[in-house]
This record gives sequence, C-alpha cells and structure tokens, in this order.
Amino acid sequence: MIHKKLDSKDKIIILRNKKKAASLGVREFADFLSKKYNIDISKSTLHSILKKHHFSLAPGPKIASRRYQIKDIKPCGLMLLYALDEYIGLSEHLIEELKVYFPKLSKQILKRIILLESLCFLSGKDFKENAKAQGFLRLMSLRYFPGPKIDYFNNKIMENSPTIGTERLRKSLELVATCKFYFKNGRVSYCDGKLTTFWEEPCKIDKFFLPLAPAQKIVSQMLANKTFILGYTKSFGYLSLLASDFIKGLESGLKNIEFLAPGGKCLKRIEVTTEGIGACFGYYPKIMAKTLVFLQRTKKFKRFFWPELGEFFASHSLIKFLQAKKGSSLSLHSILIKKDKKILPGWGLISTKILPDKKEIVASLLKQYLYNWPNTEENFLKDMEYIDKFLFKDLVTKNPFEKLVPKRLKFSQPIDFVRVGQILSIIFKEIVWGWEPKDKRGSLVKGKNYIIIRLAQVPQGLKKKFNEFNFYADGKRVFLA
Repeated sequence: MIHKKLDSKDKIIILRNKKKAASLGVREFADFLSKKYNIDISKSTLHSILKKHHFSLAPGPKIASRRYQIKDIKPCGLMLLYALDEYIGLSEHLIEELKVYFPKLSKQILKRIILLESLCFLSGKDFKENAKAQGFLRLMSLRYFPGPKIDYFNNKIMENSPTIGTERLRKSLELVATCKFYFKNGRVSYCDGKLTTFWEEPCKIDKFFLPLAPAQKIVSQMLANKTFILGYTKSFGYLSLLASDFIKGLESGLKNIEFLAPGGKCLKRIEVTTEGIGACFGYYPKIMAKTLVFLQRTKKFKRFFWPELGEFFASHSLIKFLQAKKGSSLSLHSILIKKDKKILPGWGLISTKILPDKKEIVASLLKQYLYNWPNTEENFLKDMEYIDKFLFKDLVTKNPFEKLVPKRLKFSQPIDFVRVGQILSIIFKEIVWGWEPKDKRGSLVKGKNYIIIRLAQVPQGLKKKFNEFNFYADGKRVFLA
C-alpha cells in the first residue's frame, strides 16, 4: 500500500486520539485511523510519531490499557487462590454461615474482608502492612482499606467465637461424573461432568469428573446464554450418532438435566423451561474431511485477536456432515480455526444455531468456546488415547475434597482465618498443581471480561493446567499467562 504524506492536520488527529493506543496495538490503531479519518499510515511511521511525543507503544498488539495493569505485586500468586475460592465456593459458604453475626455488613464486603484476612495471614506478614498495599487491595478488588469495617468484623469474631459446620459445602463438592440430558422427543444423552464430550452411557473415567458446585455454575450460565459449549465430539470419519442424537434432542426441546455421581446417584436435577437452546462443540477436521460437504463457498479467513487468548484465524460456512447410516446427514454451521494464516485449519466448531455473515457474531461464539476450552485442539488426541486405555477398566474414584475440607471451622480471633487460606492452598496443590503460589511475585491485567496473571518461575505445564479449569474471579475469566 502507498501511504500519502501526512500533513499537520493528520498529525493533530493522531495525537488527539492517542489515548486509544493505550488499549489498541499499533496495527489496530492504524486501522481505526484509516476507517474513521481516512488516514493511511504505516505501523512504523505511526509508532515513530507516538514515540516522538512521549507516547511509546510496541508495534504488536497491546495487552491491555495501562490503567488496568498492575505491575510487580509481591503476593500476586494469591490471585490463583482467590480464583480457586470462587470455583469451590468456600467464602460463599462462610458468608452464609457467618452473616448473622454481622448485620451491618453487606454480603459483598463480608466476602472481601474474609478473603482479605485469610490471604493476608496466609502470606505470613503483618496484616495491616500487607492489606494496605495498593497491589494487594487490587487483588481483592478493593479500592481502599476498609479499616472501620474490619475492626467491626474482628470485634464480632472475638465476641462470638463462632464454630461453623461444612456439611453443605462438602455436599456441593461431591463429584459429578455425568450430566444426563432428557429431551422432549423421549431420548436421553450423556455428557461427562466437565461437558467435554458425549458418551454412550454414564462416564466412568475420573479425568472427566467435576465437583457439583462448578458443574452447576457452568450449566446454569450456558442455559442463560441458550448455548451449550461442549469440548468436542468423538467423531472419526463420520459425525457420530451420539452427537446427532444430542442435536436432534435439543431441536425437540430440553426437559431437564441430572448431575450423576460416579455410582449413578442423582446429586441434583434441574428442570429446564428455556426454549431455543443450541449447542457448539469442537471436532477434528483432519479425520472428518472426507465426509464433509461444503454447501457454501468457503469464506475468507478473518483475523481475531484477544489479549487473553491470542491470535486466531477463522472462517465459517454451512456444511453437510455425513453419517455412517446410509443417506443420513445433518446440515450445520461450522467454524474452521487456525492459529497461523499459512497453515490448514487444525480445529473446527459445529454450531446448531445459524451464523450470519457477521464477524462480531462469529467472534462472540468463538470467544465463548475458547473461554471454556482454551487447549482442546492440543488435548484431543491425548484424550482419545486416555479414553482408550481406561474405558473398560473399573476405576476406584476418590473425592479429594472429603479430606481437604474439615468438618468444622472455629474462629475465635482474626488470625484463625489463616485456615481458610491454608485450605485453599492445599486444595490448589491437590487438584491443580503441587506448587505453592502464595509468595510468588507477578503482575495483573484486568480487562472487561478477563484477568491475566503473570508470575515469575511458573512450573512447566502449570499455565495450561490452570487455564483448563475455567476459573473466574469477580465475574471475569482468569488466565495464567
């Protein structure tokens, strides 16, 4: 592209809009100037202008706006425990049990104080010195140190010395082996507790189990969004009957969902009244290529970039998926995905809902899928090997939470809340990674829908394992980068 020479008016427009460069990379900022002001400028020239006026910006995409980035937090590793707490619901349980003692505190501030004290004491340093540190307060999503409210909280604890039971919490952490779907056409479908894939019968492999509390949260959110986001279909050559039965069942209407324990016991049942629920799940294009019939001309691959997920290229079209039964097929919308524009698509998504030719609609579904399944393309073949190895074996399932969560917790003084932090730390080591996160320095980036954590000296494999847990904190998806 030939760029016209910039005049003084163009430079004024660039500098007037320079704040947008805090949240956009040079490439995106250049696109913005081209579309809105018809200013065509090379990335190197744009970078030079910004740098000359003391607004330096790296040529690549920005991670996030500077005002959302917190650098060099000494106890940044505690954010991993903060996210784990929301996953298992420990502080939520404490709030319900303790709120009667604190009539002057809202549930939200009570949760903040419980976590602030629990994690501050866990760090092993002076409570007020640690708690008042700006970075630590940001970790707890607090703008200031709530001194009077903490004094009120501590006085009530010492005055009442409450002892609480954890039976309700322990029940919410029973393992879900299977989600059983009942449809209006009389059919049933089985997915594992994590909603990874479809099964012929209740799942028996504990790699795919999930505690009841997070399983319920995930399913409830998907019902609210009217789209089930599953990992993948185990389809080889043809689209599997398990996948097509699930699709046809959703088309007829979903009646209810049961969360089944490893032995088949129903732990929870949800009645579904929502209409028009769809599904989106992954597939491996390479092993289904011969049975895919494109019903539309393949569209050009478009670039998608999110700071928390990285760069992707995707194209969508209507595809006929053939089945092993002669003459049987399903026409569904598909998104083909690749991480490099120069290579063939390595992963695909099947959507039961119509995808109009609008980039923002494709982006929304793609982002929803990647938030739930950031590493599925890499894990698919490994999962197939694992399933093949253990499918016909009788496995003994142990629930780690039975021993990790004590039956009772007593709080006589504020420092007793260190036990909450200790429980979170032990659970993290047991179910995520055998590594102590509490004293690890790092930085934090908070976006609109996500939190990115960067820590020094993270063990190999921890980032991938942590990100697969689908952790959230304060309504934002948490990623370890």
